[in-house]
Amino acid sequence: MGKLLVMILLLCVLFVGCGSSQTLETVMDTPGIEQQASALQIVFNLPEEAAQQTMEEDDGCTIYFCEDFELITRTVDGGDLSKTIFNTTGFDKETLEIIETKHGENKKYVCTWVTTGEEGNCVGRCAIIDDGAYHYVLSATAEEHVAGELAQGVWKEVFNSFRIAHPQDIVNSGS
Repeated sequence: MGKLLVMILLLCVLFVGCGSSQTLETVMDTPGIEQQASALQIVFNLPEEAAQQTMEEDDGCTIYFCEDFELITRTVDGGDLSKTIFNTTGFDKETLEIIETKHGENKKYVCTWVTTGEEGNCVGRCAIIDDGAYHYVLSATAEEHVAGELAQGVWKEVFNSFRIAHPQDIVNSGS
């Protein structure tokens, strides 16, 4: 019986050493903080009459007062296009006809809207360039009786020239 007990004890010692070792993986409790890319700069052909009359607000919004209309530029965090459209137009994304195109590597959204004011109807036009990190917004508003002419003239030039660029790539001739 003593030999049997010694054999069982030796087998137990042998089998304990045969277990697989546990491999652990290190995991961070908090995800790494990604740095957001720097915002680019909005570039467009500004009408001559707007050159001296500008106003910049704290939220990065710049308003250009022109003879018959206003231009507004704004750069906001990307991600929520519906919020950007609502903050720009006052309308939900679903209620507007939005045209989506490609602008280089970015998406571009364009829409128009009409609102009623104290002095009659007001027409607005908006273009948004989405680079994935930011929404770059250019909008224009004018009274209804001049909006058609503006859309075929000055606004066409302004919105066709609307783009984004790195600040070091912008050449300012001062004229």
